[in-house]
Amino acid sequence: EYEAFLAGLRLAEDVGAKEIKIYTDSQLVASQVLGEYQAKNDNLSEYLTLVKERITKFDSAEIQHVPREHNKRADILSKLASTKRKNGNKSVIQEILSHPSIQKPTRVLDINAIGDANCWMTPVYNYLAHGTLPNDEKEAATVKRRACSYTLLDEKLYRRGFSIPLLKCADEAT
Repeated sequence: EYEAFLAGLRLAEDVGAKEIKIYTDSQLVASQVLGEYQAKNDNLSEYLTLVKERITKFDSAEIQHVPREHNKRADILSKLASTKRKNGNKSVIQEILSHPSIQKPTRVLDINAIGDANCWMTPVYNYLAHGTLPNDEKEAATVKRRACSYTLLDEKLYRRGFSIPLLKCADEAT
């Protein structure tokens, strides 16, 4: 809901609007922006800060909550987000957001270096990175089979999954 609010503010800014009236069907967003509700969640606080920064760029801004059942246009626009974009519809401005407006830094903890010869990942890593296999044929076949489930990104080993994101491999903590 904040993303839609921010998209509207960006659009108004792009067309050079000086005064804006914002009608939203989100009581939470409207009340937080107006200062009637507190943003207790960290993400909501970040969005609220971003919205307030954007609003200050306008000479005046009026925000009003309009229940969805009283606003057919908002209802249609909310459904538009889940539909496929059509090239022929020139009267509707549609923007695809590729990433959230707020960014959280990701933290990665390297537990153990992969160069450890006793590490279970070393043969798989060496095969994927350099194409080298163990001398033992049985062990080489095991490494090849196991390597199908892994990939390298920035020289780091990750396990692939069908419905889950890549999982970074780490040696057992000792």
